[in-house]
Amino acid sequence: MMLFPFIILFLGGLFHLHALPNHDVAWFAWGARAWLNGAVIGRDLTDPNFPLGYMLYAPAIGLSYFMSFTQAINTYVLLLTAAVITLSWHDVPTQTRLPLFSVLAFFIGFSWPREFAQREELVMLLVFPYIVPDQRQGWRAIVTGVMAGIGFAVKPFFLIPWILIEINRRPFRPEQLALMATGALYAVSLPLFFPTFLFHLLPLTTKVYGAFNRPSDLFHVALRPSVLAIMLWLVAWKMRNGLALAFALATIGFDIAAIAQMKFYSYQFLPTCGYMVLGSVAVICSGKISFRLIAWLLLLLTSIPQIKPAHLWYIDSEKKAAQSPLFLKKLQEEGAHSFSVIGVHPYPAFPTAVIAMEHKIDFTGTASSYWFLPAAAQGNRRAVTLAQQQLLTDLSHRPDVIIVDTNWRRHTVISHDFNGLKLLLQDPQAAREWKNYSPDGSIDNFVFYKRTSIDTTRRPRSGMQ
Repeated sequence: MMLFPFIILFLGGLFHLHALPNHDVAWFAWGARAWLNGAVIGRDLTDPNFPLGYMLYAPAIGLSYFMSFTQAINTYVLLLTAAVITLSWHDVPTQTRLPLFSVLAFFIGFSWPREFAQREELVMLLVFPYIVPDQRQGWRAIVTGVMAGIGFAVKPFFLIPWILIEINRRPFRPEQLALMATGALYAVSLPLFFPTFLFHLLPLTTKVYGAFNRPSDLFHVALRPSVLAIMLWLVAWKMRNGLALAFALATIGFDIAAIAQMKFYSYQFLPTCGYMVLGSVAVICSGKISFRLIAWLLLLLTSIPQIKPAHLWYIDSEKKAAQSPLFLKKLQEEGAHSFSVIGVHPYPAFPTAVIAMEHKIDFTGTASSYWFLPAAAQGNRRAVTLAQQQLLTDLSHRPDVIIVDTNWRRHTVISHDFNGLKLLLQDPQAAREWKNYSPDGSIDNFVFYKRTSIDTTRRPRSGMQ
């Protein structure tokens, strides 16, 4: 019976065979590769997320030695899903196993809510065995706890679902001890192995991170999953179904964690959506007819709103899959060995950097975007200085081509009249360095600037190759 979910995963792998990775996924996977090759998180890789965000993708880097970088990312997620199914198969009641794990395989393999291979998707998989209630012993308890410890530690917000899941569970279980030991080990590793991030970048992040907040989307994005999560919990509590109740608590916990981040990006609600679906399946498989009808309603209300964004992603409505090859072609026509990107969003820097890497063209930026600019646009003088310093750092690597995204409102609340490049070039030193570049065509909103004299030899960055 376990074979059927694996078949679904295999078909999902075929589905993603020629798809480019999501921009966030590409950035963290690329960053993981750079980190494993000596890059320092907090200096060579500057991003508001904790180091574990990169480390999650380290297994994919090992796979990339045997296949393309993109396929390594996709294969990693599918293998992780298969491992989770194998580990948890006997922890789920017999009548629920096949439908539950088939839905899980379909949810992951076919990117039900899109955003394939996102960190939240990996977190959902890592903590899944821990959420399923069971009396585990021996190596299975240790593996379950370690995986969950990694998953819940990716973001501080994910401690919320962990606390809710522990309600009414026996304390000091082997898997719980393994989880806490893993979390403690990671916490100790931060000052020991990532001091630049902890003591330099993190304090800066706390001063500007709120510039990305979109509180106006609270009710538009978060109301529906919050109401559905509470409904699932009420049904599971009423029918005393331990598995459904565990999924319901995870749904509520991850929903609160997504809201607490105040960004309201769709991928942040991915575990909420996933555990809502799985909890509904658990009720359908074991509840009374009245509970099953409610669960079917919850399943439909969770799934139907995902159809449109998933469809838009499948058909590449934003043209990202079509544009990235054009960016690569343009870089090749310019004879570029390196490039950088100025913009407030990880696209187009990623996944362009991933496909360019396979053609010996290096991305020389330290971050996936100029993430200080939204705060700078709001008048934060410290953020202005930090953004200009980022430009100086990027220019110091003398990229052959710089792509400027002129849509400064991409996924932000920046004012319509804001011009990020103009603000950056108010720094006299940056302005002098920028004189070495001249406009050289565009692709939609993306303007290419070519260095007046491109070196004929590559200039690999220390630790990045």
